[in-house]
Amino acid sequence: MNIRTWIAAVALAFGASAANAADWQAVQFGAHESVYVDTDSIHADGALRKAWVLHNYSQTTTLGDSAFPHKSKLILYALRCEAGEAGYSQWSFHSGQLGSGHTVWADSAPSPSMQSAAFDPALEGILEKVCRS
Repeated sequence: MNIRTWIAAVALAFGASAANAADWQAVQFGAHESVYVDTDSIHADGALRKAWVLHNYSQTTTLGDSAFPHKSKLILYALRCEAGEAGYSQWSFHSGQLGSGHTVWADSAPSPSMQSAAFDPALEGILEKVCRS
């Protein structure tokens, strides 16, 4: 499946319309995970930049041994561009690919815990796409 097909599927999965369209752009493709940033969602929030990101997995993934089995997750990242750090501001994990299926877990963090993007190619790609927009 090519990137245009994936992007179209993501847009349909999230009910994008002309008034609320998303512009999903790939930042990483791999055998196990593909990562997309919605460039239309990029915005400043005080000293942080924020954007919605979709992580799509080829197989069911969990947190730890068996917690929250999911094939995709939609995350509103909070980013400190100069520091090269990111944290989850809001998230939802889904049982199907591209945000489909039932919601496995959703939550938010008023003060996201930040982590370095060093040695994380997906997070480095997200920072590059969001901080240069």
